Amino acid sequence: MAGVANMKTGRPYYVLALLVLIYMTNFADRVIIGVLGEPIKADLKISDTQLGLLTGMTFVIFYGVLGIPVGRLADRYSRKWVLAGCLSLWSIMTVLSGFTTNFRQLVFARFGVGIGEAGCTPAAHSLMTDFFPPARRSMAFAIYSAGSQLGIILGTLVGGWFGRAYGWRAGMIAVGLPGLLLFLLFVLTVREPERGRFDQTAAPDLSPPSLMTATRAFMADRLFVCVMLGMSCAVAGHYSLGIFAVPFLIRAYHLDLFTAAQLNRVCKAGPRSTNRGDRGV
Repeated sequence: MAGVANMKTGRPYYVLALLVLIYMTNFADRVIIGVLGEPIKADLKISDTQLGLLTGMTFVIFYGVLGIPVGRLADRYSRKWVLAGCLSLWSIMTVLSGFTTNFRQLVFARFGVGIGEAGCTPAAHSLMTDFFPPARRSMAFAIYSAGSQLGIILGTLVGGWFGRAYGWRAGMIAVGLPGLLLFLLFVLTVREPERGRFDQTAAPDLSPPSLMTATRAFMADRLFVCVMLGMSCAVAGHYSLGIFAVPFLIRAYHLDLFTAAQLNRVCKAGPRSTNRGDRGV
């Protein structure tokens, strides 16, 4: 009954709204390199290979590998502070990217973005399980996942506009700063919920299993393994396209940065959006 009463207060939906906004900044800071890739390449005099590395190896290695240990931290310690720390890290490193003067500095900044963003979803999912009962979690997760696409739109349009008007460094700073404001709002207004409060049994055991035990359980599930491999292939293609789509449009069709960013979003939105855009033209 206490859980139902808490749901009626609307507080869980406030937390969910904050988590969606945080997830939006996560993806905006992630895609901004692709949006601003062409002016970055020209200013820092780097190659396409180096441009690809900024979103490829330098980001993915830290993002993919560190998600596991950061997730373990969320299992054992305050999810609120794990998420807040990760949010502040990736936002600060995105802002600092706007002050870099060479490829090496930008690489280290992207290291920081990858490390910070690795802890976003593990901590956020864990928090949502203690703000929403099982019957409403799928809805909460679905709303949360919408933040990824909204964040891509935000990063593409805001970064593209600032990049065209004030340069790529201003675009980086403009996309990174909202995360710092969200950090303050999240820390000051969200409390850590009781862990497992909707899932308690007569003798609850809330201690997390060992990493090896959890890994063996997942790897024994053939469906999970197939989905993981399929998603890995899909994401590899998606991010490869994302890093070079805007530079390609600029080089091949001589578009300005913001127009190329807008067209990139229309193409990714699918045929229905493209048709609406054609009628508008």
